[in-house]
Amino acid sequence: GLPVVLRGARASEAGIRALLAAGARDVIALAAPDELLVLRLRTQLLVQRPREEIERRLRRETAVAACARLLVGGGDLPVQLQQVVSLLREATGVSRAYLFRNEMDPELGLVGSQAHEACAPGIEPQIGNPALQRMPLSTTAPNATRMLAEGRVFAGIVAAMEEPELGLLSSQGILSIVILPIFRGAEFWGFIGFDDCERGDAWSPEDVALLKVVAEATGLAVERTHAEREIYRTAGQDALTGLSNRRYMLDRLAQLASETARGDAHFALALVDIDFFKRVNDTHGHAAGDQVLQRFAASLQQHFRPYDLVGRPGGEEFLVVMLNAGAAPQAARLGGRGQEQAGQAGRHGGLGRVVGVSAGGGGS
Repeated sequence: GLPVVLRGARASEAGIRALLAAGARDVIALAAPDELLVLRLRTQLLVQRPREEIERRLRRETAVAACARLLVGGGDLPVQLQQVVSLLREATGVSRAYLFRNEMDPELGLVGSQAHEACAPGIEPQIGNPALQRMPLSTTAPNATRMLAEGRVFAGIVAAMEEPELGLLSSQGILSIVILPIFRGAEFWGFIGFDDCERGDAWSPEDVALLKVVAEATGLAVERTHAEREIYRTAGQDALTGLSNRRYMLDRLAQLASETARGDAHFALALVDIDFFKRVNDTHGHAAGDQVLQRFAASLQQHFRPYDLVGRPGGEEFLVVMLNAGAAPQAARLGGRGQEQAGQAGRHGGLGRVVGVSAGGGGS
Protein backbone atom coordinates (compact mmCIF):
# COMPACT_ATOMS: atom_id res chain seq x y z
CA GLY A 1 0.00 0.00 0.00
CA LEU A 2 0.95 3.64 -0.51
CA PRO A 3 0.65 6.62 1.84
CA VAL A 4 -2.64 8.50 1.38
CA VAL A 5 -2.73 12.31 1.46
CA LEU A 6 -6.04 13.96 2.36
CA ARG A 7 -6.42 17.44 0.90
CA GLY A 8 -9.33 19.77 1.50
CA ALA A 9 -11.00 17.60 4.13
CA ARG A 10 -10.64 16.60 7.72
CA ALA A 11 -10.31 12.89 8.28
CA SER A 12 -12.33 11.32 11.04
CA GLU A 13 -10.86 8.54 13.12
CA ALA A 14 -13.24 6.08 11.47
CA GLY A 15 -12.19 7.30 8.03
CA ILE A 16 -8.51 6.90 8.82
CA ARG A 17 -9.12 3.37 10.11
CA ALA A 18 -11.01 2.52 6.92
CA LEU A 19 -8.15 3.76 4.75
CA LEU A 20 -5.57 1.78 6.73
CA ALA A 21 -7.75 -1.32 6.58
CA ALA A 22 -7.93 -0.91 2.79
CA GLY A 23 -4.13 -1.15 2.58
CA ALA A 24 -2.81 2.39 3.12
CA ARG A 25 0.58 2.50 4.83
CA ASP A 26 -0.02 5.91 6.41
CA VAL A 27 -2.65 8.66 6.29
CA ILE A 28 -1.26 12.19 6.16
CA ALA A 29 -3.66 15.07 6.78
CA LEU A 30 -3.52 18.36 4.87
CA ALA A 31 -2.94 20.26 8.10
CA ALA A 32 0.60 18.91 8.34
CA PRO A 33 3.36 21.38 7.35
CA ASP A 34 4.70 20.95 3.82
CA GLU A 35 8.16 19.97 5.08
CA LEU A 36 6.68 17.28 7.30
CA LEU A 37 4.42 16.10 4.50
CA VAL A 38 7.38 15.64 2.12
CA LEU A 39 9.47 13.94 4.79
CA ARG A 40 6.75 11.44 5.69
CA LEU A 41 6.09 10.64 2.02
CA ARG A 42 9.79 10.11 1.35
CA THR A 43 10.12 7.90 4.42
CA GLN A 44 7.16 5.77 3.41
CA LEU A 45 8.49 5.29 -0.11
CA LEU A 46 11.96 4.37 1.17
CA VAL A 47 10.44 1.79 3.50
CA GLN A 48 8.13 0.45 0.83
CA ARG A 49 10.82 -0.45 -1.71
CA PRO A 50 12.77 -2.91 0.48
CA ARG A 51 9.48 -4.30 1.81
CA GLU A 52 8.29 -5.04 -1.74
CA GLU A 53 11.67 -6.57 -2.58
CA ILE A 54 11.48 -8.85 0.44
CA GLU A 55 7.94 -9.91 -0.45
CA ARG A 56 8.95 -10.55 -4.06
CA ARG A 57 11.93 -12.63 -2.99
CA LEU A 58 9.79 -14.62 -0.55
CA ARG A 59 7.34 -15.41 -3.36
CA ARG A 60 10.17 -16.68 -5.56
CA GLU A 61 11.76 -18.72 -2.77
CA THR A 62 8.40 -20.27 -1.93
CA ALA A 63 7.81 -21.16 -5.59
CA VAL A 64 11.28 -22.67 -5.96
CA ALA A 65 10.77 -24.78 -2.83
CA ALA A 66 7.40 -25.99 -4.14
CA CYS A 67 8.98 -26.88 -7.50
CA ALA A 68 11.81 -28.81 -5.84
CA ARG A 69 9.33 -30.80 -3.73
CA LEU A 70 7.33 -31.64 -6.86
CA LEU A 71 10.34 -32.82 -8.80
CA VAL A 72 11.97 -34.96 -6.12
CA GLY A 73 8.72 -36.54 -4.99
CA GLY A 74 8.23 -38.86 -7.98
CA GLY A 75 5.14 -39.06 -10.17
CA ASP A 76 4.21 -38.07 -13.71
CA LEU A 77 7.15 -35.99 -14.93
CA PRO A 78 5.43 -34.17 -17.86
CA VAL A 79 2.63 -33.05 -15.53
CA GLN A 80 5.16 -31.94 -12.93
CA LEU A 81 7.20 -29.97 -15.46
CA GLN A 82 4.11 -28.05 -16.60
CA GLN A 83 3.32 -27.24 -12.98
CA VAL A 84 6.90 -26.09 -12.42
CA VAL A 85 6.80 -23.77 -15.44
CA SER A 86 3.47 -22.30 -14.32
CA LEU A 87 4.61 -21.78 -10.72
CA LEU A 88 7.81 -20.05 -11.75
CA ARG A 89 6.09 -17.85 -14.34
CA GLU A 90 3.72 -16.54 -11.69
CA ALA A 91 6.39 -16.13 -9.01
CA THR A 92 8.83 -14.26 -11.28
CA GLY A 93 6.15 -12.16 -12.93
CA VAL A 94 7.68 -12.65 -16.39
CA SER A 95 5.73 -12.62 -19.62
CA ARG A 96 6.50 -16.20 -20.56
CA ALA A 97 8.18 -19.24 -19.00
CA TYR A 98 8.94 -22.37 -21.00
CA LEU A 99 10.89 -25.62 -21.14
CA PHE A 100 12.65 -27.09 -24.18
CA ARG A 101 13.73 -30.68 -24.73
CA ASN A 102 16.88 -31.32 -26.80
CA GLU A 103 17.79 -34.15 -29.14
CA MET A 104 20.48 -34.82 -31.72
CA ASP A 105 19.46 -34.77 -35.38
CA PRO A 106 21.86 -36.46 -37.84
CA GLU A 107 21.53 -33.56 -40.31
CA LEU A 108 20.69 -30.50 -38.18
CA GLY A 109 22.80 -31.30 -35.14
CA LEU A 110 21.39 -30.36 -31.73
CA VAL A 111 17.72 -29.39 -32.02
CA GLY A 112 15.37 -28.10 -29.33
CA SER A 113 11.59 -28.47 -29.11
CA GLN A 114 9.33 -26.52 -26.78
CA ALA A 115 7.46 -28.94 -24.54
CA HIS A 116 5.94 -26.75 -21.82
CA GLU A 117 4.87 -23.12 -21.52
CA ALA A 118 3.07 -20.69 -19.22
CA CYS A 119 2.15 -17.13 -20.27
CA ALA A 120 1.00 -14.00 -18.47
CA PRO A 121 -2.44 -12.64 -19.38
CA GLY A 122 -2.34 -10.95 -22.77
CA ILE A 123 0.82 -12.73 -23.91
CA GLU A 124 0.37 -14.92 -26.97
CA PRO A 125 1.37 -18.56 -26.35
CA GLN A 126 4.09 -20.02 -28.56
CA ILE A 127 3.65 -23.70 -27.72
CA GLY A 128 2.00 -24.31 -31.10
CA ASN A 129 4.59 -22.39 -33.10
CA PRO A 130 6.19 -24.87 -35.56
CA ALA A 131 9.37 -22.75 -35.63
CA LEU A 132 9.95 -23.75 -31.99
CA GLN A 133 9.82 -27.47 -32.74
CA ARG A 134 13.07 -29.15 -33.76
CA MET A 135 14.77 -25.76 -33.87
CA PRO A 136 18.46 -26.09 -34.91
CA LEU A 137 20.08 -24.51 -31.87
CA SER A 138 23.65 -24.20 -33.15
CA THR A 139 22.56 -22.00 -36.07
CA THR A 140 19.53 -20.23 -34.54
CA ALA A 141 21.17 -19.20 -31.26
CA PRO A 142 24.83 -20.28 -31.33
CA ASN A 143 26.05 -17.99 -28.52
CA ALA A 144 23.32 -19.04 -26.12
CA THR A 145 23.67 -22.71 -27.08
CA ARG A 146 27.42 -22.71 -26.47
CA MET A 147 27.00 -21.18 -23.02
CA LEU A 148 24.19 -23.54 -22.04
CA ALA A 149 26.06 -26.62 -23.28
CA GLU A 150 28.99 -25.56 -21.10
CA GLY A 151 26.69 -25.40 -18.08
CA ARG A 152 26.49 -21.60 -17.97
CA VAL A 153 23.39 -19.41 -17.73
CA PHE A 154 22.41 -17.22 -20.68
CA ALA A 155 20.85 -14.00 -19.35
CA GLY A 156 20.70 -10.28 -19.98
CA ILE A 157 19.06 -7.27 -21.59
CA VAL A 158 18.25 -8.19 -25.19
CA ALA A 159 19.18 -4.78 -26.61
CA ALA A 160 22.76 -5.29 -25.39
CA MET A 161 23.17 -8.74 -26.99
CA GLU A 162 25.00 -9.73 -30.16
CA GLU A 163 23.57 -11.26 -33.30
CA PRO A 164 21.92 -13.60 -34.08
CA GLU A 165 20.35 -13.70 -30.59
CA LEU A 166 19.60 -9.95 -30.75
CA GLY A 167 17.48 -10.26 -33.87
CA LEU A 168 15.85 -13.52 -32.82
CA LEU A 169 14.71 -12.27 -29.40
CA SER A 170 13.91 -8.65 -30.27
CA SER A 171 11.66 -9.82 -33.12
CA GLN A 172 9.57 -11.60 -30.47
CA GLY A 173 9.30 -8.45 -28.36
CA ILE A 174 11.53 -9.84 -25.61
CA LEU A 175 13.28 -7.15 -23.56
CA SER A 176 15.22 -9.34 -21.14
CA ILE A 177 15.72 -13.07 -20.78
CA VAL A 178 17.28 -15.76 -18.64
CA ILE A 179 17.80 -19.36 -19.80
CA LEU A 180 19.21 -22.13 -17.63
CA PRO A 181 20.50 -25.49 -18.89
CA ILE A 182 19.09 -28.83 -17.74
CA PHE A 183 21.49 -31.77 -17.64
CA ARG A 184 20.68 -35.46 -17.33
CA GLY A 185 24.02 -36.63 -16.04
CA ALA A 186 26.51 -35.26 -18.59
CA GLU A 187 23.89 -34.89 -21.35
CA PHE A 188 22.62 -31.40 -22.24
CA TRP A 189 19.01 -32.56 -21.99
CA GLY A 190 17.16 -29.25 -22.38
CA PHE A 191 16.68 -25.80 -20.90
CA ILE A 192 14.19 -23.67 -19.01
CA GLY A 193 13.73 -20.03 -19.98
CA PHE A 194 11.99 -16.83 -18.86
CA ASP A 195 11.05 -13.96 -21.21
CA ASP A 196 10.23 -10.44 -20.01
CA CYS A 197 8.39 -8.46 -22.69
CA GLU A 198 7.32 -5.55 -20.48
CA ARG A 199 9.94 -4.19 -18.06
CA GLY A 200 13.24 -5.50 -19.37
CA ASP A 201 14.84 -5.58 -15.93
CA ALA A 202 18.21 -7.22 -15.43
CA TRP A 203 18.22 -10.52 -13.55
CA SER A 204 19.98 -10.40 -10.21
CA PRO A 205 22.54 -13.08 -9.28
CA GLU A 206 20.27 -14.07 -6.38
CA ASP A 207 17.31 -14.69 -8.69
CA VAL A 208 19.45 -16.68 -11.12
CA ALA A 209 20.82 -18.78 -8.24
CA LEU A 210 17.26 -19.57 -7.13
CA LEU A 211 16.24 -20.66 -10.64
CA LYS A 212 19.35 -22.83 -10.95
CA VAL A 213 18.01 -24.90 -8.04
CA VAL A 214 14.94 -25.75 -10.13
CA ALA A 215 17.02 -26.51 -13.24
CA GLU A 216 19.21 -28.90 -11.24
CA ALA A 217 16.18 -30.54 -9.60
CA THR A 218 14.65 -30.99 -13.07
CA GLY A 219 17.79 -32.77 -14.26
CA LEU A 220 17.63 -35.12 -11.28
CA ALA A 221 13.93 -35.81 -11.93
CA VAL A 222 14.66 -36.58 -15.60
CA GLU A 223 17.46 -38.95 -14.57
CA ARG A 224 15.17 -40.66 -12.06
CA THR A 225 12.40 -41.09 -14.63
CA HIS A 226 14.86 -42.47 -17.20
CA ALA A 227 16.15 -45.00 -14.65
CA GLU A 228 12.61 -46.05 -13.73
CA ARG A 229 11.67 -46.55 -17.38
CA GLU A 230 14.83 -48.57 -17.98
CA ILE A 231 14.04 -50.80 -15.02
CA TYR A 232 10.48 -51.29 -16.27
CA ARG A 233 11.69 -51.96 -19.81
CA THR A 234 14.25 -54.50 -18.61
CA ALA A 235 11.73 -56.19 -16.34
CA GLY A 236 9.32 -56.53 -19.26
CA GLN A 237 11.90 -57.67 -21.82
CA ASP A 238 12.88 -61.15 -22.90
CA ALA A 239 16.63 -61.38 -22.34
CA LEU A 240 17.35 -63.59 -25.38
CA THR A 241 15.33 -61.89 -28.13
CA GLY A 242 14.75 -58.37 -26.76
CA LEU A 243 11.00 -58.79 -27.33
CA SER A 244 8.40 -58.18 -24.65
CA ASN A 245 8.22 -61.06 -22.18
CA ARG A 246 5.25 -63.00 -20.82
CA ARG A 247 4.69 -60.68 -17.85
CA TYR A 248 4.60 -57.51 -19.94
CA MET A 249 2.37 -59.10 -22.61
CA LEU A 250 -0.19 -60.24 -20.04
CA ASP A 251 -0.26 -56.78 -18.44
CA ARG A 252 -0.72 -55.11 -21.82
CA LEU A 253 -3.44 -57.53 -22.88
CA ALA A 254 -5.33 -56.88 -19.64
CA GLN A 255 -5.14 -53.15 -20.35
CA LEU A 256 -6.33 -53.64 -23.95
CA ALA A 257 -9.19 -55.86 -22.78
CA SER A 258 -10.34 -53.09 -20.46
CA GLU A 259 -10.13 -50.51 -23.24
CA THR A 260 -12.01 -52.81 -25.60
CA ALA A 261 -14.82 -53.24 -23.07
CA ARG A 262 -15.26 -49.45 -23.10
CA GLY A 263 -15.16 -49.40 -26.90
CA ASP A 264 -11.87 -47.47 -26.93
CA ALA A 265 -9.68 -50.07 -28.66
CA HIS A 266 -9.72 -52.94 -31.14
CA PHE A 267 -6.93 -55.41 -31.68
CA ALA A 268 -6.02 -58.72 -33.29
CA LEU A 269 -3.97 -61.50 -31.74
CA ALA A 270 -1.75 -64.06 -33.41
CA LEU A 271 0.06 -66.90 -31.64
CA VAL A 272 3.06 -68.16 -33.58
CA ASP A 273 4.88 -71.39 -32.75
CA ILE A 274 8.11 -72.60 -34.40
CA ASP A 275 7.60 -76.23 -35.38
CA PHE A 276 10.25 -78.91 -34.82
CA PHE A 277 12.27 -76.54 -32.67
CA LYS A 278 13.33 -79.34 -30.33
CA ARG A 279 15.00 -80.98 -33.32
CA VAL A 280 17.26 -77.93 -33.68
CA ASN A 281 18.40 -78.11 -30.07
CA ASP A 282 18.88 -81.87 -30.16
CA THR A 283 20.76 -81.90 -33.46
CA HIS A 284 22.68 -78.64 -33.50
CA GLY A 285 22.82 -77.62 -29.85
CA HIS A 286 21.16 -74.93 -27.77
CA ALA A 287 23.43 -72.18 -29.15
CA ALA A 288 22.04 -72.84 -32.64
CA GLY A 289 18.51 -72.89 -31.20
CA ASP A 290 19.08 -69.52 -29.54
CA GLN A 291 20.28 -68.12 -32.85
CA VAL A 292 17.13 -69.31 -34.61
CA LEU A 293 14.97 -67.70 -31.92
CA GLN A 294 16.85 -64.42 -32.16
CA ARG A 295 16.73 -64.26 -35.96
CA PHE A 296 13.09 -65.29 -36.09
CA ALA A 297 12.21 -62.67 -33.45
CA ALA A 298 14.01 -59.95 -35.44
CA SER A 299 12.33 -60.97 -38.70
CA LEU A 300 8.92 -61.15 -37.05
CA GLN A 301 9.29 -57.73 -35.46
CA GLN A 302 10.34 -56.12 -38.73
CA HIS A 303 7.29 -57.61 -40.43
CA PHE A 304 4.77 -55.67 -38.34
CA ARG A 305 4.07 -52.00 -37.73
CA PRO A 306 6.22 -50.17 -35.15
CA TYR A 307 3.26 -49.76 -32.79
CA ASP A 308 2.22 -53.43 -32.93
CA LEU A 309 3.39 -55.52 -30.01
CA VAL A 310 5.55 -58.60 -30.62
CA GLY A 311 6.47 -60.74 -27.64
CA ARG A 312 7.85 -64.09 -26.61
CA PRO A 313 5.75 -65.68 -23.85
CA GLY A 314 8.25 -68.52 -23.61
CA GLY A 315 10.13 -71.27 -25.43
CA GLU A 316 9.53 -71.19 -29.17
CA GLU A 317 6.15 -69.41 -28.86
CA PHE A 318 5.62 -65.84 -30.03
CA LEU A 319 2.61 -63.58 -29.59
CA VAL A 320 1.71 -60.65 -31.86
CA VAL A 321 -0.81 -58.00 -30.80
CA MET A 322 -1.92 -55.94 -33.80
CA LEU A 323 -3.50 -52.71 -32.62
CA ASN A 324 -6.55 -51.20 -34.36
CA ALA A 325 -6.53 -54.03 -36.87
CA GLY A 326 -9.14 -56.39 -38.26
CA ALA A 327 -8.32 -59.78 -36.76
CA ALA A 328 -9.41 -62.02 -39.62
CA PRO A 329 -7.35 -60.49 -42.46
CA GLN A 330 -4.27 -60.05 -40.28
CA ALA A 331 -4.38 -63.54 -38.78
CA ALA A 332 -4.98 -65.12 -42.19
CA ARG A 333 -1.92 -63.45 -43.65
CA LEU A 334 0.24 -64.26 -40.64
CA GLY A 335 0.51 -68.00 -41.36
CA GLY A 336 2.13 -67.53 -44.75
CA ARG A 337 4.34 -64.69 -43.54
CA GLY A 338 5.39 -66.60 -40.45
CA GLN A 339 6.27 -69.71 -42.48
CA GLU A 340 8.53 -67.60 -44.67
CA GLN A 341 10.11 -65.85 -41.67
CA ALA A 342 10.79 -69.16 -39.92
CA GLY A 343 12.47 -70.52 -43.05
CA GLN A 344 14.61 -67.40 -43.35
CA ALA A 345 15.59 -67.65 -39.68
CA GLY A 346 16.60 -71.26 -40.16
CA ARG A 347 18.68 -70.47 -43.24
CA HIS A 348 20.41 -67.56 -41.48
CA GLY A 349 21.29 -69.97 -38.70
CA GLY A 350 22.82 -72.45 -41.15
CA LEU A 351 20.02 -74.99 -40.62
CA GLY A 352 18.32 -74.94 -44.01
CA ARG A 353 14.55 -75.70 -43.86
CA VAL A 354 14.78 -77.59 -40.55
CA VAL A 355 12.06 -75.54 -38.86
CA GLY A 356 8.56 -74.44 -39.79
CA VAL A 357 5.85 -72.38 -38.14
CA SER A 358 2.26 -72.70 -37.00
CA ALA A 359 0.09 -69.64 -36.47
CA GLY A 360 -3.43 -68.87 -35.32
CA GLY A 361 -5.23 -65.62 -34.71
CA GLY A 362 -8.31 -63.90 -33.36
CA GLY A 363 -9.39 -60.40 -32.43
CA SER A 364 -11.83 -57.98 -30.94
